Amino acid sequence: MTEEKKEYIRENGFIVIGLTYLFELMEKISIFYFIRWIGKRIGDNADVFLRNGIFSEIWVLGNLVFAIIAQNVVQSTDIKWLSIVFMLYAIERIWEMFVYQTNVLFFTRLRNCLMTTENDNSDENESVQSEESNQEDKSSDLYTVISATRTVILLVINMAEYILDFAVIYAAAINLGWITGMVGEVWQSFQIFMSMGDLQNYSDSKIFVFAYIETILGMFMNIACLAYFIGMLPDTKSKM
Repeated sequence: MTEEKKEYIRENGFIVIGLTYLFELMEKISIFYFIRWIGKRIGDNADVFLRNGIFSEIWVLGNLVFAIIAQNVVQSTDIKWLSIVFMLYAIERIWEMFVYQTNVLFFTRLRNCLMTTENDNSDENESVQSEESNQEDKSSDLYTVISATRTVILLVINMAEYILDFAVIYAAAINLGWITGMVGEVWQSFQIFMSMGDLQNYSDSKIFVFAYIETILGMFMNIACLAYFIGMLPDTKSKM
């Protein structure tokens, strides 16, 4: 550990720094990061495409469509291995979105400062999880996004995917015999996500942990992410 880094920790504490490095590591445990890692090694053209805003939007919309298809497929099939595959991918996407949104909200903006402190300018220490192609303004050290409006739209799409991904998990749980009697998985998932449902209804079920996690994610998205970025939307002029 360099003297600069030790001094930085002494002056600013270790909790924020530790979480920044933890979430930087966590974001690498995702299919999105793996695709970009592959693209970086294929060539410059692939790397540039995989890091721009268009690919980010394709990835978000593609996963939303896939979640819709997966939920319907799992509902209409009794093939257990297929249910497990879709459930595992839904869990991976939930992890990926949560880690990314937490980084955008709290930690990505801190990395430039930390990397400068360590005198390390390597690409490995820059943010690579950018579904919105977030950029840092090197001249002013301000953390910027392409558009606050775009960010809010993508967050709303992510919220819809959260609901559908959990619906996939619930439908798979029914196919696997973990739970019985749960119908209308998408609507029930929506109720849980928006904290409209009673978690006690699932207290004796094997999906209670998933329902609890979905409720927490719903609160995180509504209270933290959306509230923050809606506050960044351009002001609307009023005649009165």
